[in-house]
Amino acid sequence: MNSIDWLDRDEYPFTSYFLDLSMGKMHYVDEGDGDPIAMVHGNPTWSYLFRHLIKELSSKHRCIAMDHIGFGLSDKPTDWTYFPEEHAKNTSSLINTLGLQDITLVVQDWGGPIG
Repeated sequence: MNSIDWLDRDEYPFTSYFLDLSMGKMHYVDEGDGDPIAMVHGNPTWSYLFRHLIKELSSKHRCIAMDHIGFGLSDKPTDWTYFPEEHAKNTSSLINTLGLQDITLVVQDWGGPIG
């Protein structure tokens, strides 16, 4: 993982978490308590896209926003397919690992079919 000293922590003040997957580490944020909202970005964005929603909604909801492999603060392997189906498997892995149920999905671009 490269240094993220460039990241504006006033704009993106969230704690970074990483899920170990076979192709690399997937970055995500997990802020707040309450009913879960999972935010799934499209191309070529990352969880930063949802920063204002996370700040607003995390006072009453648990907000989870991942960076797909190859995007944002996640690893960027050179020997992986990057097919939407593979991103969907990673998203499912995160949801299962965190034990999320009764999720509200917020999706953008090809985050829709992945979600």
